[in-house]
Amino acid sequence: MDITQYKTLVIDCDGVLINHFHGILTKLYELQQDLPQNISYQEFLIQSYLDHYYDLSDSLSQNGFCASHCFTFQALMQRYKLNQDWKRTFRFGRTIKHWPLYEDAYGALHYLKKFFRVLIRCDREPEDIPYLIENLGINQEDLIIRGSEESDLSTTLSSQGNEVGSTLLLTTPHLAKITAFPNTKVIRRYPVSSSDHGSAESLADLVIEHQNILRSTWH
Repeated sequence: MDITQYKTLVIDCDGVLINHFHGILTKLYELQQDLPQNISYQEFLIQSYLDHYYDLSDSLSQNGFCASHCFTFQALMQRYKLNQDWKRTFRFGRTIKHWPLYEDAYGALHYLKKFFRVLIRCDREPEDIPYLIENLGINQEDLIIRGSEESDLSTTLSSQGNEVGSTLLLTTPHLAKITAFPNTKVIRRYPVSSSDHGSAESLADLVIEHQNILRSTWH
């Protein structure tokens, strides 16, 4: 895919910029210390978690970002008959806005901003927006809050004066399934580090790809 043909990039925040895998698993294992530690179980656990969370997408604007994750945490604990109560749930919820950035996220994001109009799509509470803006080094107008969308992404972009045909969505496998958008590139980051996986896709790879395309036009 030649990304230089696009003028605008929409980057999904959690899973592309923010390592929600690490944030979710770290707190799950802190609160449920008897969980199996092997990589296959961790991958199964995060898959189950995100499947449930994104199944709540239709009610995201009603329930809110943090509550949707808290409902997911409780549902997961109940499904696998693990110890759960509201105290544990609130402890889990309080850590969500502090999920870490991927190591390549900040540098790649600001490299891409030099060449494209970059918009960040995310699920967030209004009170979390300042923290997110500061963490990513972006502006309020760079954000599309998924929970507040009353229409699909194409309509939202058009209403903001962006051409859908010249916009590329960088998204996760989970969100790609529930987002109807004509120009999409799925970024697959592995939920758990493992030597069996090889190298996961990253924004750094996209930057290198972009640089190589630019170099090829110099000859």
